[in-house]
Amino acid sequence: EFIGEINEAQKQEFLGGALALLFPVDWPEPFGLVMIEALPCGTPVIARPCASVPEVLRHGISGFIESSIDDLVRAVHKVRDIPRRTCRDEFERRFTAEVMADNYEQVYYQLADMRRKMQGIVVRPERTTHDVALAREASRQWHQAPEDKALNARPKSEAPVLKLFSGREKRNPTNLDS
Repeated sequence: EFIGEINEAQKQEFLGGALALLFPVDWPEPFGLVMIEALPCGTPVIARPCASVPEVLRHGISGFIESSIDDLVRAVHKVRDIPRRTCRDEFERRFTAEVMADNYEQVYYQLADMRRKMQGIVVRPERTTHDVALAREASRQWHQAPEDKALNARPKSEAPVLKLFSGREKRNPTNLDS
């Protein structure tokens, strides 16, 4: 059955009700956003090991990565072994806007440090924890939709809870779970 185009609300319901997302890509897909759209709905992905698939999916955790048509068919029969909650958790750990922004920030710091080292500059001004907290809170308030502000309003006495990153922690940019 051909469904045709669907809007964002319909997409969440459609993907959330699916047994799995079959993604038999065979060209160098740069990222594969559709996989990221399926995971928060709790929908495992069955895909070929092409392009970004091995970077996005964890075989047996958020779906199955298989090469042949026969293996893809076998994966359909095993897909119920993957808990839907695990797919959602994988999305939360690796692909939320906040997680991805934190990872980009770390890469930018590493690139800036590499450039400074190449130029012979060894001193890097450190941002204080307070500076980071203020910047993150300002960014959240700036990007929050007006209707969300009313829903998420908190009493002025309640301090914001922020994940802080001083820039000194060593994290592996290729491992988004670290």
